[in-house]
Amino acid sequence: METNIKYLLEKYYEGTTTLEEERAIRSYFATHETTDELREEQRLFNSFVVDEKEIPLSLESDIFDAIAKQTETPEKRKHIAIQRIVSWATAAIIVLSVGFGWYYTQIEKRTQLSDTFQNPEEAYQETMRVLAYVGSKMNKAQEELQPIAKMSKVTETLQPIITINNNLHRVDQLKILTNPLSTNKQNE
Repeated sequence: METNIKYLLEKYYEGTTTLEEERAIRSYFATHETTDELREEQRLFNSFVVDEKEIPLSLESDIFDAIAKQTETPEKRKHIAIQRIVSWATAAIIVLSVGFGWYYTQIEKRTQLSDTFQNPEEAYQETMRVLAYVGSKMNKAQEELQPIAKMSKVTETLQPIITINNNLHRVDQLKILTNPLSTNKQNE
């Protein structure tokens, strides 16, 4: 029998055994003691044995039938139809939004590029009037900002005093660290 197992093992490692021959190999290793030469193969094949139950031949077709039945329900079809409609509606809204946006920007470009004056002298006079108006407003704003500039000069002169105050505060903190017992007595 052991020579027959060796022959079946050779076929197994070549990948040419049938399912029945593989069952025979597993059965042999599960029920017989083997020599040291086949002990590793016995461990290998015994690791494959796990309460094997026969897989029905129709399992694959049963699975595909169950999937087909599940996807063919009227609710699924209705849900898929609604999803498609929503997708197409969303795409249409996006296309229309982009189209309207482009259309209105083109209208604004056309109105911005049209001339408002027929006579270049009148256009020049109007431009000078608008620039003078803008200039006067900027001068008035600059005059109102003068007090703020004076305040920045005051803060520059106070900067050394602020530095001294910060350093005095640090000295007070050092005193507290060097005499912790005296501060506890003072707090009581």
